[in-house]
Amino acid sequence: MDHATNETVLGNFDNATTTHFSQRATFSRKNGEFLATLTEAGEATQYTVSYVFGHYPLQQYLIETENGRFQVFPFAWDSRDEKEGGQRWYPNYQDEDIGVNDRLHWKQPMQNWNGMCADCHSTGLTRNFDTDTLAFNSHFDSINVSCASCHGDMAKHVTQNNSTLSSANSSKADTAIADTGIHNSHNTLSTGEQRAMGQWLLKKGDTIARWQKLENGEYKPANRDNSFMDTCFGCHSLRSPLTDGINPERHYLDQFTPSLLYPPFTLLTGK
Repeated sequence: MDHATNETVLGNFDNATTTHFSQRATFSRKNGEFLATLTEAGEATQYTVSYVFGHYPLQQYLIETENGRFQVFPFAWDSRDEKEGGQRWYPNYQDEDIGVNDRLHWKQPMQNWNGMCADCHSTGLTRNFDTDTLAFNSHFDSINVSCASCHGDMAKHVTQNNSTLSSANSSKADTAIADTGIHNSHNTLSTGEQRAMGQWLLKKGDTIARWQKLENGEYKPANRDNSFMDTCFGCHSLRSPLTDGINPERHYLDQFTPSLLYPPFTLLTGK
């Protein structure tokens, strides 16, 4: 995600036009701004592109509509090479004519950046939704995902990492890495720490990967402490939020209600 500028916008805004069922969009520039004029339900409205979302193989565009809402425009730019079928505008829902009352319409909550996208694609987000005025005043610490999205307090992370490197129990590999002056890299995990992490492996005949450990020259199923996965579940699970934004230093269940495994969202294998 980034601000819409000459350097970040990939789409054709040189008065390019595209149509899809009852919608017609024209993309243009004026006074340094990128404009999208959308005709739907017989009425044409011009919008200013605030942000770009994505880079390859597609780029979407966020429009600030009203009350602090940022909505995903219904047409995206195919940024692939022209030889691959790219360099063109295309509708987000290719086979449907999405009307204004459809829950998939671009101004409906399903296409709202503040509520549906921002907490996993930006760092330190607070939606700041006012239930009385139904308005957003959303803020973030970093426009994109950063180290702090998963690690939280990075100052604590650096201090702990340096302490581990300087301890008497550090391996020779740790000492060699410390001598390079690179103290903040994930490569500074000791051999023992790396071994303790285990591996996700998909063995022949299995339908889903399992956590394995090396034992007597053979990888076998193993147990592990899954508490560190709390950070991952915040974005990589079906869930309903209980709080405003994601705090990587709080337990997952204090911030979300997870969706249970049931068809049609999951198979019996757990996929």
